[in-house]
Amino acid sequence: TNESEAELEIRFDRQRLRSVLGNLVNNALESHGASTEQEQGEILASALRGNIEIAVLDRGERIPQEKAEKIFDPFYTSKISGSGVGLSISKRFVEAAGGRLSVQNRKGGGSEARIVLPRGNQ
Repeated sequence: TNESEAELEIRFDRQRLRSVLGNLVNNALESHGASTEQEQGEILASALRGNIEIAVLDRGERIPQEKAEKIFDPFYTSKISGSGVGLSISKRFVEAAGGRLSVQNRKGGGSEARIVLPRGNQ
């Protein structure tokens, strides 16, 4: 392991991390699929102030204000086929690893899901 790899080390159960990222990416893809916008989404990771930040960005549908306060509630969904547990469980997994998860609208359209985790090598 070289120094740059060690700087991005986090302590997170592998299966839980896969579940969280899979859920956020699926949400972004589903939102983008409903949009006429052609711009692709992005996943960004960075080290900042002793934390690791992972952002899943899309240019799909924005989150209406009345839904923004409910998206982490268990069983809340605005999807026809959704169960409403994805973001709720994802938030719990991230918090159990000492981090935080937020979702907000992006300037110019779409949304941003951001995970902030403490570095695992500190």
